[in-house]
Amino acid sequence: MATLAHELRNPLAPLSNALHLIRRDDANESTRGWSLDVMQRQLLQLTRLVDDLLDVARVTQGKVALQRRTVDVREIIRNAVEISQPLIDAMRHTLLLDLPQQPVPVSADPVRLAQCISNLLNNAAKYTPEGGRIELSAESAAASWC
Repeated sequence: MATLAHELRNPLAPLSNALHLIRRDDANESTRGWSLDVMQRQLLQLTRLVDDLLDVARVTQGKVALQRRTVDVREIIRNAVEISQPLIDAMRHTLLLDLPQQPVPVSADPVRLAQCISNLLNNAAKYTPEGGRIELSAESAAASWC
């Protein structure tokens, strides 16, 4: 329950920021479109988390079902960054991403994996001195388990 409650807060910051951008008088169509995309992704994530919360017995027993699909790991990382960006910005950190140029397909639960990565980024933001640098890199390596 505590983990899910913590996870429920993560999508709220990007939702709030996107809503703020839409409400600005100088918001252009590009900004509005980007903001709506952010809001849609984060609402989907919130919906998924609330669904998990409704099945408390499974969660407390550690039996949360994964919803695996083939997804580009770069998309997962971008979603995680989107969740963590408000905290990173609030701490005036610089985030450096080094992602592969080509898609890196993995069989994974994209929401759960984005949660894991955003938790790491949130911890990096919290425990890095203000104005610090956070680096995140990913690379593709052949693996038989993917």
